Amino acid sequence: MALPATGRRALVSGFAETRELGIEAVAASLTEQPMPDPASLAATDILVEVESACVSYIDLLMLTGQYHHRPPLPYTPGLEYAGTVRWVCEGGPLERPSPR
Repeated sequence: MALPATGRRALVSGFAETRELGIEAVAASLTEQPMPDPASLAATDILVEVESACVSYIDLLMLTGQYHHRPPLPYTPGLEYAGTVRWVCEGGPLERPSPR
């Protein structure tokens, strides 16, 4: 199955003062971007087409910079998601892409 040409990404570029402002900023940051070129990925990388994602309490803490681990900015939020594996490196962590 061919990869789509583009995908959407949320990008956190700064920590918010409140959880509500953090969620609003993430929603406003959704942008189209080209899909990565599989030739540029490492043997341990996989591409997943995310179909569903949740916002957990930890995500909210990270948006406000209150979690004990602060990711370097900018970062893409989301610790829990479900989707379809679209690409794996030959000889990588999975034998082949799976339907789910």
